[in-house]
Amino acid sequence: MNWFQVLAYFRYLRRRKGRHGVHSPLVYDFIENVLDDTRVYYSFEEIEAMRKQLLNSPDEITVMDYGAGSRVMRGPVRPIRKIARYALKPARQARMLFRLVAWLRPKSILEIGTSLGITSLYLHEAHPDAQFITLEGCPATAQQAQSMFLNRGSRIELIEGEFDQTLPKALETLSQVEFAFLDGNHTYAATKSYFEQIKPYLTPKSCVVLDDIHWSREMQNAWVEISHDSKVTLSLDLFHFGILFFDTGRDKEHFIIKM
Repeated sequence: MNWFQVLAYFRYLRRRKGRHGVHSPLVYDFIENVLDDTRVYYSFEEIEAMRKQLLNSPDEITVMDYGAGSRVMRGPVRPIRKIARYALKPARQARMLFRLVAWLRPKSILEIGTSLGITSLYLHEAHPDAQFITLEGCPATAQQAQSMFLNRGSRIELIEGEFDQTLPKALETLSQVEFAFLDGNHTYAATKSYFEQIKPYLTPKSCVVLDDIHWSREMQNAWVEISHDSKVTLSLDLFHFGILFFDTGRDKEHFIIKM
């Protein structure tokens, strides 16, 4: 963590609430069925075995980084094991996303930022019947992820290319977005742009998850502005993630939740 993240985390610790600190039935249900669910699902061990293979890989790839870049890895040639160590969601966070998708059971899933595909597999296997499109900008990284999907037999459609070009195509294919995970470019402008492009495709059943909302001041500003959007009716700050709901029958609420 940098100093901004450390200070943001201390603010989060002071303000976060657990299950008994909220008075919203939906949020209580979310905490009970997603955050406090300790069951080990069928896919966890198998996906983590694939993560272990990546962590032990001797191979290197040439990375094209279109986003805010890495604070840990420098240069275009990077060992796969370092990408797996520093760029992938930790198992605890990936499993939370799995439980969220399993709870919501969306008909369509959009992921912006495939990386090596571990989080994609967690999202997909939580609800395999959902139409799933994931976007990755780096050709070499996309190739690695595609190999993971094929080995797993997953019906995930991976579209490679710069997000400004591939996102409109993905949205047209999906027609509606019931679940979106935004993890592709940790800059203010890009995060705001992705949300604005996705917004017309959202329904009252939709859920959008933003990754690393306190990664930097500009990411935090993007999160605050998006959470105040008139279409958002419920926003949850879990520090690592920001979660948005759009149920038109709800009054607008915001909670900082203990993860």
